Amino acid sequence: NPGGPNPAEAKPAESEPEEAKPVEDALAEKETDAPKDSRPAIKESPTFHTPQTTLNVVPTMGGRVLRTLTEGGMQFLIAGARANVGVKSGRYMFEVKPIEWPNQVEAAGSHARPPQPRNVLRIGFSVADSMPIMGDTEDSICFDCDGTLHHNKSKTQVTQKVGFESTLAVLLNLRTTGPNIGTISLFRDGIRITAPQPLPESLLGRPLYPTVTFKNVSLHVNFGPRLQFPLPFRCRTVQDVSVDDVEVSVVQEPKDGKYNVIFPVCLPDQGTFNWCDWFVSCNPQYAELSDRKIVEWAVRSGFWRSAAHHSKASNDRPDMNFGVPAIDDGTVKRILAMAASTQRRHLIIMEVKGNLTKADRIQALRPFRMPHFRRVAWLLAGQPIGAYRDHILDVALQEKREKALQEVKARNEERERIRQLELRRKEVERAKRKTDRLKKRMEEERQRQAEAGDEAKEASEAKAEVEEDEEEPEADVQMESVEVPPKVELTDSERIQCFKRKEGGIPDIAPSALTNSYPNWSFPDVSEGFDAIECQWQDRQGCEYALRQWKNERKLSTKVEYIGPSDWFKERWASWQKDLQKWHVKHMEHKDPTKRAARTEALQRQKLAAQQEAAAAKESQEPGQGKENANVGNNGEVEKKTREAKDPLSQVDLNDKSVDPMKVLEAQLAEQDRFDVFGIEEVLDMDGDGVPLFASFAFEDWALLSLRFELHLVVHAFARDCKDPDRTGFPAEHLPYYYTKYFKRGLNPKAYGTDNVEELVELVGDTLIVCDKILESQITDDLETNEVFVKLTEEARRDRSRRIQAGDATAQLKFSRNPPDAFAVAAAQLKASAPTPPSRTTLATTTLMPTSMQPATAKSPGPAAPAALPDQAVGGEKGMALALAMDQAMGMGTAADASNGAMDYTAGMDFSAMGDQSGAAEWNAGGGGDWDWNKDGAEWGSFMGTMMDGKGGKGKSKKGGAKGKATGMGKKGGSSGWYGGGDKGSGKNNWKGGKSSKGGFQGQAWKGGWKG
Repeated sequence: NPGGPNPAEAKPAESEPEEAKPVEDALAEKETDAPKDSRPAIKESPTFHTPQTTLNVVPTMGGRVLRTLTEGGMQFLIAGARANVGVKSGRYMFEVKPIEWPNQVEAAGSHARPPQPRNVLRIGFSVADSMPIMGDTEDSICFDCDGTLHHNKSKTQVTQKVGFESTLAVLLNLRTTGPNIGTISLFRDGIRITAPQPLPESLLGRPLYPTVTFKNVSLHVNFGPRLQFPLPFRCRTVQDVSVDDVEVSVVQEPKDGKYNVIFPVCLPDQGTFNWCDWFVSCNPQYAELSDRKIVEWAVRSGFWRSAAHHSKASNDRPDMNFGVPAIDDGTVKRILAMAASTQRRHLIIMEVKGNLTKADRIQALRPFRMPHFRRVAWLLAGQPIGAYRDHILDVALQEKREKALQEVKARNEERERIRQLELRRKEVERAKRKTDRLKKRMEEERQRQAEAGDEAKEASEAKAEVEEDEEEPEADVQMESVEVPPKVELTDSERIQCFKRKEGGIPDIAPSALTNSYPNWSFPDVSEGFDAIECQWQDRQGCEYALRQWKNERKLSTKVEYIGPSDWFKERWASWQKDLQKWHVKHMEHKDPTKRAARTEALQRQKLAAQQEAAAAKESQEPGQGKENANVGNNGEVEKKTREAKDPLSQVDLNDKSVDPMKVLEAQLAEQDRFDVFGIEEVLDMDGDGVPLFASFAFEDWALLSLRFELHLVVHAFARDCKDPDRTGFPAEHLPYYYTKYFKRGLNPKAYGTDNVEELVELVGDTLIVCDKILESQITDDLETNEVFVKLTEEARRDRSRRIQAGDATAQLKFSRNPPDAFAVAAAQLKASAPTPPSRTTLATTTLMPTSMQPATAKSPGPAAPAALPDQAVGGEKGMALALAMDQAMGMGTAADASNGAMDYTAGMDFSAMGDQSGAAEWNAGGGGDWDWNKDGAEWGSFMGTMMDGKGGKGKSKKGGAKGKATGMGKKGGSSGWYGGGDKGSGKNNWKGGKSSKGGFQGQAWKGGWKG
């Protein structure tokens, strides 16, 4: 403007330099030219040795050009390289020029966003023996192309974003005099773009090595002496560094030219990875190749990983789940192994399970066949010795000291807190007393003023001031002496315990992988391809012994997953089902008073007829016919008296309501208890009169009977099916697992009134016993009959009864009786739709029976039913509804289930008798002995529902569920084969056990409690 600047425009122009002045001052160059140095320079050329780079770095052109692997998922992993010359004093710099920065290739099938940015370049300095990945540890400091300063996971924006087209230079100033002491600066194309940044305290006084960290970038590193872009001042490069200012990291080659590839063979959870960390820290020239290092590498490369761990995670196989298939499926690990096989460096292949398995070892050895490798297996089993043991004890002692220090600190803080509370309380009390005194004096003064006037008022105020001044302060609360941390030393037991996994820590091998693999574990030998086998802690014999001991201990704590029902198990189980059903039928018949009386009379008639036949035969051979006839008559009278004495119920008139048949039956059962249980040859007839040994069984006894056989069968089936000579059994805590494996249903100890499996085993201690932590059966597996379980149950019942009568309250069984909610709901739903028990008219006309099977003439309905019939009909309806609900809620599908559940449900109603000629009388008997439908039936159903672990599911018709279609009682397929009890109908239109000559509905088809 020829006329001069416009005043309106001049003011903003003058303000701009004022705002930019702080930035210009920060970037103002204060560095001076480096003076000439007559000290000798280093003879070694700064370079990147292979052990000082990550496994994915490919150095070229004498180590001045660095590239990375970019295929198979390697493009997502960051790379790093550290030079061999470390600066410890003076001022030196080096340049980095990106050559190419290709676009990152997306992995096929990847569902995770790759870490950003896709191209990374960081230049700076790091300390020796650290991983050359800068930015996330306190051992390094660097700048990146985004203009950010990185140190120990902290980021500071110090300049604008820098493009990859520029040449970057880093200046490290460790001078003792002059400007910018202890700083690091970044230059672009020779121009300063950041203010000098102070070095962290953790890096001061330590040699700092030029380091580059990059991803998807190829770069050229220039250590001098010539610079591509000289700085504004004369500065020496790393190549010109004086000997006194540097420390050179020397990488010595092996004397024989062979680099070790170590395969540590360790037992799980015995300090495996702790040893590896200690070994690598002591030998930084070794690079670890393992899954856990890949996970750590991926996280440091920017991948996000959840802190929560999967149940199958382990140190050997940690959770990948990065969303990149090449990383998750192990492709990256295989590529790294191939890349490492071409490099001259020491390696340690850290695999616990793989190094213990022969096939995996042979596969892992294949990439390392080059002549410059020495493949050696290190056996690390038993108690550690030497430097590692000292390291373990030092760590344990330090942890114990830290714990003691924290405890003492917490107690001191608690004492101080209590002291402060006491001080506050005393201050409040003192203030309250002072307030009370002032109020009292003011009240007295008001009274005095009213009496004496103004002169007295002035005198009293002066007196009050004197009294207040004379009041002595209360003594302060003294703090108790501060507790000093005690001297902590390791005990003898702590010194022996060298391997200790943190509580809740991750195992070395996942339990599922451990169970399936450890039987095949072994130590390597030279024939597998190793050049040497070295025992580090124990000799070979000691290592083998440690492995055997570990396997034997593991067999007590691991479960066999491949085990299941065998043919032998199925055969024994089918035999038991058949016997159990037979015993249930006999039990119900015996509990019926009418049938029992008729059976007793029939037996006596048979005996009398047999005696008469014997007498007649004897008379035909010997003289004295008249006398013999008299004897026979007398024998009949004697037999009648004997029968009446033996069976008190035979003298009772069942129609006499004044007689309680239950009391008579109890007296008879008490008489039967005098029989020796194990001396009885036939459990179905223990006294010759058809009385079964299980006549006094309640539902608890039937449950314990089944439990005894089932647990006995599981123990023997495991020993047969495991096919492991060293595993003769399993511990008691694994019993529910194997019970489910064989019976396909759960085992709930609480249903039997016990809190755990150990108490459940103790409940049937006459059948099972724990020997050396292994569950064993006291009964052999080659039994000809299953009656021994009935005898054991009866003997236990008698012993329990005697103890209860003696006042032992602990002998009382406490089975679960309350039905679960799901069971109660199912029972309520089915009660409305359950079929009404057949009346005598229905039984007579058999309207529910298929037409082809109805008798030509209905039989007599029998005696008239008493007035109690409607109540009993309601009880029967409830019992049927409960039986159907149990079937549907639990999906009980085997014949034994039906026998255990539904048939005992119907013990009260005894449907098998409803079609007989005396059906009405038997219906009149109602509860079938001592059973009460409204109580005992529900209790049994509750117990069964709980014993089956409350597991429900929709019952299927072929498995005994209440899914029947046409009538709701269950049909098989489309045929008319009705199920009877627990057994399937055998054939079309064939009622199980039902015969028209016996009334049709007398058949076993009713014994399932309408089970279907």
